This record gives sequence, structure tokens and C-alpha cells, in this order.
Amino acid sequence: MGKHRRSQGLISRFFHIALSVIKYMMLFGLTMALAGTVFVFSYLMGLDEWKEFDPEKIGDMQQTLLIYDRNNAETAALYNKQNRVYLTIDDIPEHVKNAFIAIEDVRFYEHNGVDIIRIAGSLVEDLKSGSLKQGASTISQQLVKNTSLTGVKTMSRKLQEAVMAYKLEQVYSKDKILEMYLNYIYFGNGAYGIEAAAKVYFGISAKSLSIAQAAMLAGVIKAPSHYAPHLDKKKSIERRNLVLTNMASQGLISENEEKEAKSEAVILTQKSEVEYGYFTDMVLAEAENILSMDSEELLSSGCRIYTTLDQALQSQVEKLFEDPDNFPDNAADNEKCQAAVCILDSESGEIRAIMGGRSYDTRRGINRAVDIKRQPGSAIKPVIAYAPAVENLGYTPATLVLDEKEDFNGYVPKNFSDNYVGWVTLREALAKSLNLPAVKVLDTLGVEAGKLYASQVGIPFELKDRGLTLALGGFTTGVSPLCLANSFTPFANGGYYSLSTCITKIENGRGEIIYERPHTKTSVLSGKTAFLITSMLESAATTGTAKRVSVKNVPIAAKTGTAGAGADNKDAWTVAYNPEYTMCCWMGFDSTDEKHCLPSDVTGGTYPAMLLQKIFSEVYKDKKAPNFAQPDDIVALRIDIQSLENGSQPMLASAFTPDEQTMLEYFPEESAPSQYTSYWAVPSPPDDLSVTNGDGGLPNISFTPKDSFIIYKIMRKDLTYGTIEMIGEYAGATTMITVNDFTAEYDHTYEYCVVPMHPEIEMEGERLCGPPSFCIRINVLPEENYIP
Repeated sequence: MGKHRRSQGLISRFFHIALSVIKYMMLFGLTMALAGTVFVFSYLMGLDEWKEFDPEKIGDMQQTLLIYDRNNAETAALYNKQNRVYLTIDDIPEHVKNAFIAIEDVRFYEHNGVDIIRIAGSLVEDLKSGSLKQGASTISQQLVKNTSLTGVKTMSRKLQEAVMAYKLEQVYSKDKILEMYLNYIYFGNGAYGIEAAAKVYFGISAKSLSIAQAAMLAGVIKAPSHYAPHLDKKKSIERRNLVLTNMASQGLISENEEKEAKSEAVILTQKSEVEYGYFTDMVLAEAENILSMDSEELLSSGCRIYTTLDQALQSQVEKLFEDPDNFPDNAADNEKCQAAVCILDSESGEIRAIMGGRSYDTRRGINRAVDIKRQPGSAIKPVIAYAPAVENLGYTPATLVLDEKEDFNGYVPKNFSDNYVGWVTLREALAKSLNLPAVKVLDTLGVEAGKLYASQVGIPFELKDRGLTLALGGFTTGVSPLCLANSFTPFANGGYYSLSTCITKIENGRGEIIYERPHTKTSVLSGKTAFLITSMLESAATTGTAKRVSVKNVPIAAKTGTAGAGADNKDAWTVAYNPEYTMCCWMGFDSTDEKHCLPSDVTGGTYPAMLLQKIFSEVYKDKKAPNFAQPDDIVALRIDIQSLENGSQPMLASAFTPDEQTMLEYFPEESAPSQYTSYWAVPSPPDDLSVTNGDGGLPNISFTPKDSFIIYKIMRKDLTYGTIEMIGEYAGATTMITVNDFTAEYDHTYEYCVVPMHPEIEMEGERLCGPPSFCIRINVLPEENYIP
């Protein structure tokens, strides 16, 4: 009896199960038939969204703009609305792809866009529940859903999704679809696509993701607001582990790999602000101009911008700007004295580092290194006056200019100290930044000739800029630090000018080059002129106004400039360079008035020079600095300093010239002096000494000096008493000198001679005398012999 009941129970359960299977098979068949009919109908007749569907547009997605430094290291990732960095499928590791396939679409490589097996199970559950809760979308369906459909979950949208997925797979390969999917989907925290997600969450490229990290990102996309690790790390780990379990069960990773990945600690990166703000802003502005894009277009373009940035140098400058001791005091109302620095590659004009203010506070705000235009003061002298004068007039560092006040048709410039030293060489005038010589050089050269050269090296002028005030930086508008810095690069590189730039190359999101920096290098000066200007500016950096920029064992040329009127200086500048770097530093207030100006003791030779000195010191702390190369057609000669007095032409030092009376100077070979000075030779006596009895019978001595600078002593020997006396010293003439000896006595016999004496050379404490002239004897008879 019991056995009979158990048999009936088993038979009853068997029939119940069989009926259930038949029921669901019929339901499944009916569903598939219905779905197939709707699918075919949709495919043939077209639903509105499907009819407009174009798979090619899926690849046209917003991408993050990437910026790289000069060594191709990424420095910034910027975006408009979607932070996305596109990677090709070949750049995505297998375990990363497998993580997404394992959790999102295990039969991805087997179906044609719609997974019938998965969708059947999903439909059964939806029919049982009376709602559309179960997800059965393939990767292809998710891609079209996210790119081409609304987010409303309806049966018609599901059918459209299926039709579109099928069409998508007719156009693209499986790998291409997976590539687009992994680059498009949203991971939360502002990250779109696998590369952006890897960087946002872990601070690495997707190419470097571990199995555990890949699994965590694959788990996030189901619901980023629920599973993103920065929001709920515990849920994110649980979801990650589910992905890892799936990967192991599908044979995509080993059990050991699964175990290790599940035990891997989750270390998230901190979201950082944009680095190198001023440089990055400058790059964006230049790229927008190059590509004719607005900001939103550029930030969504996915372009890769390769820049000229030197990260180490930029970081060094930014660190110096953090120290308030490197700058003048704030104004009385606590407004900061502002500053800007730009550093160029001397050879190419490429911008290596830039700071546009004391601190970076506003995205795309004012960049004082590029945007401001201020009076350059004396810093412009080498560009507008001295360089074109050396190039066009044949001036040399030894050319003499008179440093004295002069009225130039109503313009009466003054030296900074209002002191004047007379004749000076160009070297001394430039090193000491004397104003009058600079104005006289430009006056001789011609203002238009000076402007012509300055324009060739990027200096801008207004129509009103026509006067000699330009020699001292008196511009209507002025120059930017970047502009002034680049105008000095020809001095550093042998006479060539290139347009400054911060971009070398731009690629689009597909890695295709769409811009490369054009060749802009042009010759603007001879190598000789560039070297001679540099040599003079080296003096400025060692003994002149820019001496605070000097660094031991580092050859530097520099020029300072100060714009203002002593007690209320407005702008302080230093431009300094060597063969590798050309640097410019500006300091001042954004708006100047009596309360916002630099103290009288703040000039270009103080804080700006000291700041650049610190940069040069750090750059060459552990490496040898290069020397300026001397051109073959430049000669170095020892010049006699005395020969330069009173506006005379330079002469070579002789063997007799004392070392302290010589200087080394450079000349173009074709215009080098060849005459040696005779100043320091042993002086010669006159050849025409004459002694006669003059008025009253007293001796009358006459002779003609050979050199105006030699002192001639007239010596007298009294042969009656045996005494020797000097009766006078005479110098400063080259015409005949006549002397009456009224101290002679009657009835005496005398001998007279002339002894030449050098005014400066001493021997054994006495001035050097040359050999005496021949002696002339004369008798002075008793006085009565001369009475008429």
C-alpha cells in the first residue's frame, strides 16, 4: 500500500514537471515567434529610431584632450562633459576584455548581436513577474542603447535595441564593437571608457590594470552610483569578486589567479587638480588658434597635444614662486606685487616653462607672461639700439660714445643716477646701462633702422612709437615677458630667430597627425654681431647692473630694465640667457598708482635678477654649463686702455703696457685694430733744443715736444758753482715751447738739456725718464755787457 502511494506521488510529480516544461517551452516558442515577427517587421518596415540609426556615428564620441610634455609624458587630461580617452582593442589587455565579457556577455563572440538563450530566460522571468526587470542585453545591445536610444525601458525599445544590435554587427567586427563599448560606457566619477576609468580610480593606464582592478571596473558599469569604489568600497569589492568568480568558472583565469585577485587590496588614487596651470592654459589657447576650434570643441576632440614643457624646470619655477621672500613686499593694502617668468630653449624658441602670476587661481585667467604689455625700460637697449648698430654701422664693444647730457630736439634724457662719465666704450655703456649712450647710438643709427630689426625679432610697435624714447623702453603699449625673452634668443644662438611655441605636434583621437610645428627659423643677425652683443651682456652679468644673476662657472649674459621714475618704479625686468636657455622675469603691480608701485630700491637688477640666478643655479647644480661659442672670424685682442681716452680709436697694447692698463676685447677680424700704442714706451727727448741769449742776455730755451702726454723737464747745470736745477716741467703740447730763464745769474756759464718723463710709469718709486737731449752750453756775461 505504501509502495503504491509513493509510486503515484512520483508519477504525479513527473507529470507536473513535464507539464511545466511543456508549458514553458510553448511559452518560449510563442515568445520567440512573437519576437521574431516583431523583429522582422521592425527590420523591414522600420521603427523611427531604427530608420535613423547609423552605426558609423557610434564611433564619433566625445573624447578627453590629452597633453604631453617634451618627453611624451602625459601632463594633463582635460574634457568638456565626458572624460574619455580612446584605446584601440590591441591596447586593451586580454584579462581586461575578459572581465567585461564574463559579467556582461559570456557568449559575445558566438551570437549575432542578440543572445537568444539569454533573452529567453529573461523573458520567462519577466512574464512570470509581469514586468521588465531582467536584463538580457548583449554588449552590442548595450552599445546601441547607450549611444542611440532613450533610457525608457519598454518592449518596443527592447526590440529596437535588438534590431540595431543586429545591424551594428553587420557593419563592425566583434573586436571593433568591444573596442567601442569599452571606450564608451560610463564608470562613474566622471570617467567614460576604460582608460579614463583606470586613471580616475587607480591612477594608471588600462594597459597596466591588474586582474582584480579590471574585474572591479567591469563590476561598476551595472550601476556606477551603486558599485563605484569611491562611493561604496564594500559593495564594489563584492561585485568585483562576482566578476572574478565568473571569470574562473568560464576558464578565463585560473583558480590561483582568482584567489590572488580576490585578496588584492583596493587602493584608489586621489583626484588631482590640473598641474602646470599657466602652461596648460597657454597650450589650450595655442591649440584653439591652430585648429580653429572653440574651447568646448577642443576639450571634446580627443586630440593628443605634444608640448615643449620641461616638467622639472616648470616645477622648479613654481616652487620658487611659492616663496614670498623671492618678491618685493606687498603694497600697503596687502595687494601682492605680481611676477611672471618664461623660459625658452635658446636654439628653437620653444617654451620650456612659464609662470603667469604669483599663484594660479583661475582657469584660463590672465597669464602675465603672455598677456600683459609693459614698458621694458633699459632691457630693450640691446635689441633696438646696440645690436642693429653693431650689425649695420660696424660698431664694436670698444667703440666710444660720449656719456654727457644732450638735447635731442627737445628730448633731454638722463642717466638713472643723473651722473655722467664722459667717453665710454659700448661695453661699459651697456654693462652699466647708461642711458645717454643708448640714445646717441639709436640717434646715429636712426629710429626706423632700430625698429626694423626689433620688429624682425617680434617686438611690436604702435604708430606713435617713432621717437628716441624707444631706446630707453618708452613704448606706447609695451611688450610681454614672452615677447621680450624671444627677442634675445638670436644673441644666444648665433643670430637666428624662431617664433616661440608651446606645441610641437597635435594628433586627433585616432592618432593621426593633424599639425606639426612649421619651420620658422630665420637669420636676423650675423654670428659676429650675436657674439659681440653677448660678450657685452656677459659684462653686464658679471660687473654691471645684472651682476646679481651671476652664477659661478656658468657663463650668462643678461640685461636689466626698470620702468618708472625712481620713487615709483612700475616695472622691473631681467632677461638672462646662455646657449641653452633664455629667461625673462618681470615684476610689478597689475595696476600702478602711488600706492601700488615698486620701491625705489627695487630695480631689474634686484629681485628679478636674483630669481633668475636661482633658476640657473638649480639647472646647473649637477651638470656643466655650456660656453658661448666664439665665431672663427672674431678675434680677441689686448687693447691699451689709455688709447681709448678722449674718444680716440682703440690701439693694441704694447710690450710696455702695464697689465692693469690692458683689457681683452673682441673685434671682427676685418675691422680689428692693428696699430700698437707708443704711450708706454721709454719717452724720447726733443730733437730741436735751442738755447740762446735772450732779452737782457738771459738764456732763452726752446724745443718741440714729440708727444703731448709726455712731461718734459728743463734741466740746468751751473758750471760756475757746479749745481743742477730743474727750471720747469711742460706737457700737453706738440707745438714749440719757449721758456726764458729769468733765474739765471750774470757772469755764469750754464748747460741746458731736456729730459722726457712718462706721466704714469714708475721705476723704483720714480717716474720713468727717457734719455736727456743733447746739452747746450751758454755763457751769461756780466750784466754791463747787456746795457745798451
